[in-house]
Amino acid sequence: MGEIASTQAPVVLSIARESYLTDQVSSDNYDGGRRAADYLVRCGRRHIALIGATRHASTIRDRERGFRDALDAAGAQLLPHKP
Repeated sequence: MGEIASTQAPVVLSIARESYLTDQVSSDNYDGGRRAADYLVRCGRRHIALIGATRHASTIRDRERGFRDALDAAGAQLLPHKP
């Protein structure tokens, strides 16, 4: 990353890193998950499934946490996982 930063090239990261001394664009994954669930609830959906990729990535876990928190706050049901 140091070599890229020294070139002054634009950089987009999936996770912001304060230690990188470059302009960065990132997203709030928790808030994104929360907003998605809020939208579904506002549309009248009450039985909602969450379909996603591997949970190994922190970005996915953050989105899922926001999604679940919003559903819990709204009293909506997340359908159980079926492998």
